[in-house]
Amino acid sequence: MEDTIVLYEDTHLKSTFFATKKYILNYWTGSGFLTDDLFKEGMTGVAKAALEHDAKGILVNTLKFDFPISPELQQWYNENIVPMHLSAGITRMAFLLPDDFYAQLSIEQTMAEQQAKAQVTQYFNDYAEAEQWLIKPDLDLV
Repeated sequence: MEDTIVLYEDTHLKSTFFATKKYILNYWTGSGFLTDDLFKEGMTGVAKAALEHDAKGILVNTLKFDFPISPELQQWYNENIVPMHLSAGITRMAFLLPDDFYAQLSIEQTMAEQQAKAQVTQYFNDYAEAEQWLIKPDLDLV
């Protein structure tokens, strides 16, 4: 049985650490109305929890994520969250992308920012493929 720890949970986001596979799953629920402040609160909660665990990557399930991330929020993420991820040893980010074009585009733009480029990022339509990529050895990143 997989060792899992719920790191953070609110109406919009559930973050679970898979200890054996050394990654965090961020699952956006699509519940309720997400605001900039609630997005910041969730991202900060997950990033702080990541500092306390030996995760190497984060798999972000955004299939129900319908919140376009504004340019200001993208900048905030890169100035505040990415440094915490890097301090925690997070080197990979895998995203399951939503159908919503604007939400998908804003996610890709956020991860294209200069600081976020310190992490290797890939986009997927299949959870199993995303997980396999996330947990494979560093030599096989590409």
